[in-house]
Amino acid sequence: MKSSLRTNLLANGTRDRAENLEGRRIREKVKTVRSLMKLFKSTAVFLGPSLHKDEARQILDADYYPPVKKGDIYRIIASGVKTIIIIDGVLHGARPVWHREILEAIDRGIAVCGASGIGALRAAELQAFGMMGLGTIFEWYRDGIIDGDDEVALRYSSESDNFAPLSEPLVNIRYTLLDAVKNNCLTADLSEGAIAYIKQLYYADRSFEQLLNSPVVRGFSEFDRERLATCLLTKRVDLKKIDAIKILTWKARSQEILSPQLQYNFLPPTPEIQTKQLAMIGFVTAQDIVTGSQLLQAAIEDADSIAPLRETLSKHCFLREWAQQNGVSVPEESLNESIEDWQTAYNIIDSEEWLQSNGLTRSSYRHLLRDRS
Repeated sequence: MKSSLRTNLLANGTRDRAENLEGRRIREKVKTVRSLMKLFKSTAVFLGPSLHKDEARQILDADYYPPVKKGDIYRIIASGVKTIIIIDGVLHGARPVWHREILEAIDRGIAVCGASGIGALRAAELQAFGMMGLGTIFEWYRDGIIDGDDEVALRYSSESDNFAPLSEPLVNIRYTLLDAVKNNCLTADLSEGAIAYIKQLYYADRSFEQLLNSPVVRGFSEFDRERLATCLLTKRVDLKKIDAIKILTWKARSQEILSPQLQYNFLPPTPEIQTKQLAMIGFVTAQDIVTGSQLLQAAIEDADSIAPLRETLSKHCFLREWAQQNGVSVPEESLNESIEDWQTAYNIIDSEEWLQSNGLTRSSYRHLLRDRS
């Protein structure tokens, strides 16, 4: 009897020590993740050829990223960012940023603002859903004066060369010609003809030099050609740069705490879309932010963990399908207790930080724990 009691006490003591060790390990991980999250700034800016990054940093202290592409917004949500400013983005050669991921950020209470490039276009498209826009280009898109991404598209160099522009965006040429009309350097009819010509060119071939050597301008009178050449030489307007500076300056001077609310309720994403979202969503680790696809690849390569994981997931899927088919659900009271037990077991004190580091929203978190319960 004494031997049995001693064995039980030893077993309990060993288990308690193991649980304490596991608790300390989890707390250390949480502390590490929090330390990393503090390294990220509250504002993230996606910037490319519109403005040199060094000049941008002089205006606004923020984390600067290359031109935005599909999945980038999902990825940085985990950093705890409060404001996302989209200026430049890829339009060709890679998938452009999803509307859905911008809406996801807004739904999480992140202010998303756009100007200058694809940011202006997306802001005009999503203004009704809570995205904010600023600048002339945004206003042109919003008011229907221009449409199509080719208005802001341009060819530019690599990041190592600071995304130097290698062609001229149509909005810059358009604004410069309109300005030339205002300054009596060109008539409105000639300006419209020049804009129509440059618009039909492939975006990567557009430039002021191309315009001056075009058949349209060669058809101008010598007087008009000289006036236009002088105007383009001395009064070119870089509208994209102006708008980029404008939105960064606005953010730097703004003391307003932006807390947007998604203004519409959308249907839940399909399983296919959910899978794509999880592959792109970001997770904060001790070193950096990694994507769901990277985590999945690491799990697949870990032979020791993948076998029991498959078994657990198979059981989970079977039970979930059975519950759905038989109308079995977890009462809210039981779910709340389950969430409290979970957070106590894993020492989740600041649930908001924990959610961000695990790529979750409060609703998706409750959904996962409802399935687990």
